Amino acid sequence: MSENTQPGLASLARTETPHLVAFIVDNEVVFIIGASEMYYSILMSNPVIKDVSGQTVDQGGTVTFGSIYNPETDTFQLPQN
Repeated sequence: MSENTQPGLASLARTETPHLVAFIVDNEVVFIIGASEMYYSILMSNPVIKDVSGQTVDQGGTVTFGSIYNPETDTFQLPQN
């Protein structure tokens, strides 16, 4: 006998993820995710969300964690050490 072990949203909120985040488009909830404390903080900080598929940093190479975004020129660069 097969048993459904997929937790519901209420179960996720209590045990594995402390926050539920709703994505709202045109005043309609279109998606809800469970988020860890860190992911929740990032989502709630009003981040810029940008598709970086195929985009490179000024010095060459792909955009990675720590890359610096310049919204005026819509470009990325490596962090200065």
